[in-house]
Amino acid sequence: MVIKQSPNNSYSSCWFAACFSSEVGSGTVKTVALMGEEMVLYRGVDGSICAVEPHCPHLGAHLGNGRVVNGEIECPFHGFRFDGSGVCTHSYPGKKPAKATLKLKYVSERYGFVFVWVGEGEPTLNLPEFEGIKDGWSALVEFQMPLH
Repeated sequence: MVIKQSPNNSYSSCWFAACFSSEVGSGTVKTVALMGEEMVLYRGVDGSICAVEPHCPHLGAHLGNGRVVNGEIECPFHGFRFDGSGVCTHSYPGKKPAKATLKLKYVSERYGFVFVWVGEGEPTLNLPEFEGIKDGWSALVEFQMPLH
């Protein structure tokens, strides 16, 4: 976690590990909550992970209940589809795509994790580079400990 103090928020603007990269496979939609913000993750056509606001701008359906079609997130209510830039590419059959857009979050996929920038505006900090992971370190091991 990389933190920058933010005088405008009650929390800091920073990169947070949202999940393991393996949890967002091709065609997978995953809802996560970070610092009181909910967002939906999915993998685009090029294999990159997208993080978007959780509700469709059309009627507010939760996109976490949607699906991925041709690398785009599809709304579960009316089938509106949004590409990795947040632009609506498909709406009602036979109609032009709506001018609705999704708000995107900044995402970086590194070291087996999906990091999401939580805070206002563009990231003001870079994730650190760990060169040692490539040189002599073992591969990352993914595991979760049950909470009791």
